[in-house]
Amino acid sequence: MAAINAKDVVSPEDLEHPGATCLIKMSRIGIEGLRQAFPDPGSRVELGPGEVGVEPSPQMLGMAWEGGFLDGTMVRLNPNLNVLVGGRGAGKSTVIESLRYVLGLDPIGEAASKAHQGIVHNVLRSGTRISLLVRTHGPGTRLVREEQVLDSMAHRLEPLRECLADLRQELPLDLAFLSRGALDSLPGKDILEVGNRVLEKLSTELQDLASGFRDALGRADDGIAQIRTKSEDRRREVQGAYEAILRELERSAVHGEEFIRLRGRIERLRPLRREATLAREHMGSIDDERVRELIEDLLEGGKDAFETRRHKYGF
Repeated sequence: MAAINAKDVVSPEDLEHPGATCLIKMSRIGIEGLRQAFPDPGSRVELGPGEVGVEPSPQMLGMAWEGGFLDGTMVRLNPNLNVLVGGRGAGKSTVIESLRYVLGLDPIGEAASKAHQGIVHNVLRSGTRISLLVRTHGPGTRLVREEQVLDSMAHRLEPLRECLADLRQELPLDLAFLSRGALDSLPGKDILEVGNRVLEKLSTELQDLASGFRDALGRADDGIAQIRTKSEDRRREVQGAYEAILRELERSAVHGEEFIRLRGRIERLRPLRREATLAREHMGSIDDERVRELIEDLLEGGKDAFETRRHKYGF
């Protein structure tokens, strides 16, 4: 069910109250537009700023590829609508599946999953680096990356667990084919019985190795759990400090989220000041050069006119 903000507005001042209004994205303004918007509130209904529990949504700004089919390609993403246009094989599906891959989203349905895996393995290929630039309005992007690092630590242990499980399944080694009864009828049984002692020793050593392997994985699990606990404590501290700053700004009659957005814009504009100075200097040098060219053209024109008159009147 779509949740919206709505208030009885009896004066212009009522519009300033949190929860008075909301934003609804409609292809066509009217009842039909509302009917299409409300079944998909996640992308078409945005509650007003300042609403408790509502934060500005992160924005995907662009993607880039290093390696694979789209090597060297950079795509800028629009915050509202993005359209991929191109013929068969142009890379439209590759862009979509790259976005799905970098966000760690699982395809819905067997056919979509097969298509996704096919593009990842056969088009993107191993070694390809996909970069996604995301803008958030809080400390969430870095905290999410930290969470991904923690998940990667645990994920790296899974293949080792599988190796340990396979090894333990094979132990102890089945040496029935080297038993005395199995070798009695063979002329070289005395030589082959040595193999029984060799494999018995190997089986014992591998069981000791498996026990050490299991203990090492257990110690790694404990270490990762401690790191995760410390990370969660730090996450709460960072989020708490961030929320405290927003509350302090609100008490000062400053909209916290808007203040942080403006500060971000200011920081992004700082490098442009230097570029503007260089551009003005460059334009000044261009103007000086143009003035010199005009003066030279004027002098050349005067010289030509003088030569013409001199030949004409013979002086």
